[in-house]
Amino acid sequence: MRDRSLLGKRCAFLGAVGDDTEGKHMIDEFKKVGVDTKKISIKKTFTGFTLTIVDRNGERVIYPNPGANNELQHKDVDIDYLNRAEIVHITSFVGNTQFNIQKEIVKELKCTISFSPGNIYVRKGFSELLPIFKKSKIVFLNMMEVKMLFKEIEKVKKIIKS
Repeated sequence: MRDRSLLGKRCAFLGAVGDDTEGKHMIDEFKKVGVDTKKISIKKTFTGFTLTIVDRNGERVIYPNPGANNELQHKDVDIDYLNRAEIVHITSFVGNTQFNIQKEIVKELKCTISFSPGNIYVRKGFSELLPIFKKSKIVFLNMMEVKMLFKEIEKVKKIIKS
């Protein structure tokens, strides 16, 4: 096993996979490229997946089937482990429980936070995402997500001032 990822940086994954062939494969592939897998929770369900459809114009639709991701609990998250990271990247879950866990966790993180809300979280609205936005130094949004979130320029100014 490597002690560095393919890009030469230490990398880890904290999340959940199912106790199925796909979950085992995912962990094995992470290990092959040097990702620390010690904090992956294995749940007694299937590993989540998405079905992504892209049309001829490049428009896409993503249908998530969360599986083990919907089983992730606050006790599965080691804050001390996360705080040893230089950057922690947060992305969306389908379940509200996991979204609320993320909002609580960011309060305790002292490292740089990178956030990619995706359409699932953007649909929750700006005010629901504000606790995570306020703690994030890096945010990834596509043009559709920007338009949905920032209908008013004052909201953008609020983030910048935070």
